[in-house]
Amino acid sequence: MAAFRFHPRLVAPLAGRVHFRPSAYALLLREERLLVCRSSMTGRLVLPGGGVEPGEPLADAVAREVREEAGIEATVGGLVHVAEWPFVPPWASDELWHVLGFFFFATPRAPLRPPRPADHDIVETLWLPPAEAAERLEVPAAQAAVQALIGQVGG
Repeated sequence: MAAFRFHPRLVAPLAGRVHFRPSAYALLLREERLLVCRSSMTGRLVLPGGGVEPGEPLADAVAREVREEAGIEATVGGLVHVAEWPFVPPWASDELWHVLGFFFFATPRAPLRPPRPADHDIVETLWLPPAEAAERLEVPAAQAAVQALIGQVGG
């Protein structure tokens, strides 16, 4: 994994407002297709996932985020990929988050009902072939996680 560095000109004005953000994401497969979500903030595709609540186990965070963002109950499997990246949240442009992202394999629990975004940050859910999802995802760390998944299960 290639390391990144925060550029000093980016960090200096935000001194004291850099936050570590543990986050958990699902690589949710069904019939050789990966679940992705369209963000209402950017219009781009993202993996279902987000911030881990204090004291929340990572696997529980993945299941909660999938339920909130796609309306799907998921069975969370093993850890596939770990990455870190900088993020300036659109709702707090004077803050910088140092995201620590954990990407887990997951499968939907049967019976599967059609995905229904319940989260106001998600406007659409799609099932894509993993290779296509990797090309269309917004965050390079998510692209790398999908490539790691493809390496493990094919795709």
